[in-house]
Amino acid sequence: MTETRLIRAGYWRDHPEHTSMNISEPRELEEIDRRLHMLEKKKQQLLLALPEIPATTNRGIALKLDVLAKVINPDENQTTHDLAMSIRRNLALPNF
Repeated sequence: MTETRLIRAGYWRDHPEHTSMNISEPRELEEIDRRLHMLEKKKQQLLLALPEIPATTNRGIALKLDVLAKVINPDENQTTHDLAMSIRRNLALPNF
């Protein structure tokens, strides 16, 4: 409601930065965006370390494949994603 009044008064158009910082929603969304960016950086650091961590059990291999399947976007590389998921399912078989 506050935004609507400001827009109608023409204030929002003339002072977008000042006005948006006085409303909690943009501040909250900017904080979420900042935190998501930090999490993405942390994810990249962890992914860089993952190849150096040995997987010495079926469970360890399965967990690495889980990570691989999560970082491979099926929309961008369906074949590789499907391969990782297939290997993961094979490891879960009782005879393995």
